[in-house]
Amino acid sequence: MVAPGERLHVIGIAGAGAAGTALLAAHAGARVDGCDAAGPSAYTKPLTGEGVMVVTGHDPAHLEGVERVAVSAALRLQPDLPELAAARERGIPVVAWQAVLGELMGERGRLGIAVAGTHGKSTATALLGHLLVSAGRDPTLEVGALIPAWGASARAGGGVEFLAEADEYDGNFLHLHPAAVLLTTIEMDHPDVFADQDAVYDVFVQFLGGMSSHELVGGKLLVALAGDSGTEAVLARLEGWDGRLVEYGPGTDISAANTTFDQDGTSFDLFGRRYRSRLAGAHNVLNAVGALVMGHELGIGPDALQEALEGFSGASRRLELIADTAGVLVFDD
Repeated sequence: MVAPGERLHVIGIAGAGAAGTALLAAHAGARVDGCDAAGPSAYTKPLTGEGVMVVTGHDPAHLEGVERVAVSAALRLQPDLPELAAARERGIPVVAWQAVLGELMGERGRLGIAVAGTHGKSTATALLGHLLVSAGRDPTLEVGALIPAWGASARAGGGVEFLAEADEYDGNFLHLHPAAVLLTTIEMDHPDVFADQDAVYDVFVQFLGGMSSHELVGGKLLVALAGDSGTEAVLARLEGWDGRLVEYGPGTDISAANTTFDQDGTSFDLFGRRYRSRLAGAHNVLNAVGALVMGHELGIGPDALQEALEGFSGASRRLELIADTAGVLVFDD
């Protein structure tokens, strides 16, 4: 577990997830610093306020006094990286930064919540976090994207909820053991680490099989998108899973109805009322419904959900409008 005063060094700290986790570890009392070949990034700017130093490049000299090293997945797959090799030679434990995130999520008193799936994770996680904050909760949040409202990819809170984006790449999310999971779409992805579609399905089954329990959600809670072939294939493989399943989407009792699209976003009916979202596209209607359903399950009232969704502007680089010129709209996705 992350201990107050622990000397933690993060290699590859400039990425969204690594920087967010470093921020949360520092807030938990660890003494954190890090390095990245590309130097500081937009994700590392918030670290300065927590006293986290970020340096450019990799060098074994960075390991002086370090008790543990956390590393990004891309660099973990480079065993000959001099800094990593030096850490192992010196007997310094080397873990994925997701392991640190999992330790923070697993602290006593936390309700672990995760959003998983091949697509829609960042948007749905950011939206669910926004719903919780807008409802007066004080959650801890971590997303694989910069969230303008937080000025960071993470938010340290004092409430019971700990929400994180769960990335399946190379089984990274197996370090997380949430009690509540929002599952979006699942399909073949990351062929550099998954041999085929079945390998992708299997890692999701393993992730869901490792869920913890919490009384606030009645044990284990899985909110899953119905009608997606990949999600349905994973659910079919969950033999002996002892949690509560809530399915949403087309063909279920929890589905957006009377959806309309315009240049300012979308509108749809759900839970007996009309919702308005600034997010464009049918895929973002599904993301919004999933987040709203999980928010509802977490006890957020319908008025708060309705108001919060309308105020959500999205996550950076997720169908983000960056230019509106004469006759040309430019989106970053």
